[in-house]
Amino acid sequence: MNERIRIFAALGEQEDLSRGAGDVYNEIETYKKLSSFADVHYNGFLLDWDKPNLGIKRKKLEIPNEHFDLYYFRNSPRLHESCPGPLIMMGYPYDEELWKTAEGIVVTTHSWKQYLSDYNSNATASDFEDPWYPEHIHEPRNILVFEQSIKSGFINYSQGKTTKMYRAGFGEGFIIGFLGRIDPTCYPHDVAAAVKEIRKTDQSVSLTLMGNIRDLNIPDSIQVYRRQPLEKMPDVVSAFDCLIYDQDETGHYLGSVKCLEAMAIGIPILVRPHAARIEQFGDSYPLYYRDAQEAELLIVQLKNDTKFKEKIKNYLIERREKYIQKNVEKRIETEVIAFLESLN
Repeated sequence: MNERIRIFAALGEQEDLSRGAGDVYNEIETYKKLSSFADVHYNGFLLDWDKPNLGIKRKKLEIPNEHFDLYYFRNSPRLHESCPGPLIMMGYPYDEELWKTAEGIVVTTHSWKQYLSDYNSNATASDFEDPWYPEHIHEPRNILVFEQSIKSGFINYSQGKTTKMYRAGFGEGFIIGFLGRIDPTCYPHDVAAAVKEIRKTDQSVSLTLMGNIRDLNIPDSIQVYRRQPLEKMPDVVSAFDCLIYDQDETGHYLGSVKCLEAMAIGIPILVRPHAARIEQFGDSYPLYYRDAQEAELLIVQLKNDTKFKEKIKNYLIERREKYIQKNVEKRIETEVIAFLESLN
């Protein structure tokens, strides 16, 4: 294909992309990567990254009466019936009838692709209860991997006054951070237990949570901050001594921008040895943990062994090259072009 392809994108019933929510931010980042090789239209308007509201004028979300090479939906069931195709759709939420109408399912990791490919076979006789998918799923005709990437603000980041401000707010000592939604399904129970144990003999180690809290009572010894603006996140991430991720079972296959952001700056991040994390960090990453005891040992080592901490930083900085946006864009282009050519 020599000419730029045309893609129509839709997210839920969103008339434009102005709503400040995680799913909107994530889709905007996907549209940016698609725009590196395609003309991406939202609700009839070609996305223009230099214009207010990306050049979109609010109106009811409808499919225009014009030709597109590809349609990409995320949770937009009303549009399926009128979509001429070829249609690809995000791999969640799951809806059997909608999956039957799509030529392809979009996921963000190769682990997720493998998970869905094997889902109906004995190979996935899962040892965990999946929160998204039923016992049997409609087998996708095609699965495309739209990997997440590191934003330029993290690649070009250097510490400044704002980082020092956050650091001062967090306090002195060895500060461990957990960023994101905080509820019973993803609260870092093991790390909280590890920190509690460490603090019996070392009060300089503390845990800070940053995000929206739901249905939880947080111990007084743990600091809590509201979610911070996206543009401040490089400063926030850099202000911690280490981070924690992967508390719920979707970590077996879901990608994580938070992990990539830590990787970009070289901040150590403790993660579970789930398939998606191994895909992002590699088999030899030293900060995988399975329980509170392993988390405790790693936290103590990071605090007391500066050479170990520097080794982790260098490992992460070296690995981030794979997830720089221009490199991910090339891989997504390969996925899309190969998919379209397979339909001919």
